[in-house]
Amino acid sequence: MARKKKFLAWFMEKNQLKRPDTYQILQLLFHEEQLLRISHFVDDVRYLPNALIISAEGAPTVSFLCRINGIYYENVAEVIAVLINNPPEELYIRLAFDRELICCPCIEQVAEEPEVEFSERLKKLESELNRIAFLKEEKRLKLQAEIDDALEKRDRDRFYYLSDLYKKFFG
Repeated sequence: MARKKKFLAWFMEKNQLKRPDTYQILQLLFHEEQLLRISHFVDDVRYLPNALIISAEGAPTVSFLCRINGIYYENVAEVIAVLINNPPEELYIRLAFDRELICCPCIEQVAEEPEVEFSERLKKLESELNRIAFLKEEKRLKLQAEIDDALEKRDRDRFYYLSDLYKKFFG
């Protein structure tokens, strides 16, 4: 815990954030021991659930990204509310900064390899892809029903509009 706090303190002191409002999230993590306990600092959050990226100026990454329980957040206040009221079991955090310009003596001690095995991450990714495929098929069937309804009601404009949508997304 002390290493995590030291790393957070260093990051907040030495870096100017691309999105200054994300400083509030860092402060919350620093002061809330329960949140710090579930936090894991990693270099790559791509395949991890409950991921948070906060970037400093000069870092070659997005300024801010937060995904908790499969929901993406752009609003810092919403992220804080979720972390306080419904924290995830684990939170994987990437604090991105330009490592060529700045050296953090504590980074090697803090960065963790997530405990999620590669095969487990692949299973989760496959599950998410299956869910997306299911939703896409569900939307396709619904659009088909809407096209049939427009055809039955002889609503020419609606039929052409919906048919164009179908071709665009499923054609």
